[in-house]
Amino acid sequence: MTTIYADSTWALPSSGITGSQCFYSCSTSLVGGNGTAWASNKTAYTYFRIDTASAPAYITAV
Repeated sequence: MTTIYADSTWALPSSGITGSQCFYSCSTSLVGGNGTAWASNKTAYTYFRIDTASAPAYITAV
């Protein structure tokens, strides 16, 4: 997998989400829409958001 697409207004719920390994063992080809490349030390659920300059992540807005 190289890209995860989501609507530009998509966001995780504001509570009840946990996990430090959401992106564990993902492909090194995974890149967010703003260019954030997957890294083994960046696998927490906090990276499951739209990738922007101020918030590095792995989701690409469409």
